[in-house]
Amino acid sequence: MTSQPTSKVSIRRWVDATTGRQVATGLPIDEAYAKASRWLGSRREPHVDRRIAEPELIDVVHAVCRLLQNGTFSPATLESAYGFVVNLVWGEDEFGEQDQILADLAYRAWNEFRRRGDERAMKDWQGRCVQRVLKQEVLRDFLALPIQSRSPNLTERFLADKPVLLAACISLEKSRNTKPVVAAREAKQMHEWLVSELASHPSEEISYFAGRVAYSAAGCSRHLGHFREHDSWLEVARAHFDNTLSPGPMLARVEWSRLVALHDLHRVHGILDEIRSVTAAFKRYEMDLDELKGIVLEASVLKAMNRRVEALERLEVVRYAAAATEDSLMLGLTLASIAELVAESGNPQKGLLLMREALSLMGESSGPVGLGGIHVLTAELFRNEGNLEAASREYALAVAIYQAGGLSFQEAYMRVVRSETLLAGGCEDEALAELASALPVVMREEAWVDGVAAITLLKESLRRKRADPSAIAFLRECLVSVKRGN
Repeated sequence: MTSQPTSKVSIRRWVDATTGRQVATGLPIDEAYAKASRWLGSRREPHVDRRIAEPELIDVVHAVCRLLQNGTFSPATLESAYGFVVNLVWGEDEFGEQDQILADLAYRAWNEFRRRGDERAMKDWQGRCVQRVLKQEVLRDFLALPIQSRSPNLTERFLADKPVLLAACISLEKSRNTKPVVAAREAKQMHEWLVSELASHPSEEISYFAGRVAYSAAGCSRHLGHFREHDSWLEVARAHFDNTLSPGPMLARVEWSRLVALHDLHRVHGILDEIRSVTAAFKRYEMDLDELKGIVLEASVLKAMNRRVEALERLEVVRYAAAATEDSLMLGLTLASIAELVAESGNPQKGLLLMREALSLMGESSGPVGLGGIHVLTAELFRNEGNLEAASREYALAVAIYQAGGLSFQEAYMRVVRSETLLAGGCEDEALAELASALPVVMREEAWVDGVAAITLLKESLRRKRADPSAIAFLRECLVSVKRGN
């Protein structure tokens, strides 16, 4: 898709739609603005005989949008304007004019609440804005286009439209969990474009979007096991948000992501109070879903600290929270964690039933993060029951999913865990092969706890004198490669 064919199609459709008709030229500009000013000044909807979008009324609506863009109006005024337009009978609307106007009005309201730091209202208007953007065929086509297929002119043309930019951010946030490799590329290129915009037209608004995209880039890096890049992107995001009017909510998310990375690296000592502080901030800002994510992270740390009863109590809070239904990935992983803890407490059958429910809830759409996590937790359930063969199979499935999804750190860590299971089952050679594949990534990201565990397993195998010499040689080459920085 390029801008030229799209323009030709639009022109052709316009010609076809207007052939043989008398095209109304509408109100003079000054008159349209005068009527729009009176409408906004009265703080009441305009009185019209019919709720039909006649050409002159559409001109007034466009003038209202322009005035709302250039002035400061209360959220009640924005709500009134949106409600008036959404209830108009537009008739033939070949070019999605009503949706375009509604997307613009919803964006204005979203931006006003963003500046005020009202996350709950922001979320509502964000949903309305994106819904109206996606109802426009041309915009849908653009957002579905891979970023490497977008020319600079096409990117400039569409992303300069703020409602489209907001929709692009939402699309990126959805794909960072399901397609982190693709999302990482898109985030990098979107951020470069936003930085260039900031250089030529500095604005608080663009700083916010640049921070939001950098935050998505950080999330992709964490999923892919690139923790240094994750930390760098978080610093970039923090710097952007510091230049916005109400940075608190997004800075809380930045801090949450930092703590998640520490958990992923199994460095949980001393972070419990920090997690609770961030969760309290989410609650203060009325960020319901983020608050639940904070509780899930707290439960994971409690589990790692062997405080399993407390972990289960926190997970049950998430399971029955109304906001949990908004995020099937989080809810599915929560159920899977509950399943593991229930099985460990002496009820393995109930644990397996909960695990199946979690898998059904998440489905294929959850991507490698979700599906891999389900297999990991299922493996741990089997391992706790002493079924090492079944556990090894589940770990292998998780490894394959993480590898296919490009999640290198999760892949490496699961290889280490699987090698431990294999070794316990007497499969030393296969365990060594898993270690050989895992250690380069583990050591690259300085996950020394895992590295020590892997080397301990290797020494145990050597002590038994049943190691595979070719696997040892391969491992040695890996270590040499890491030492050289390759």
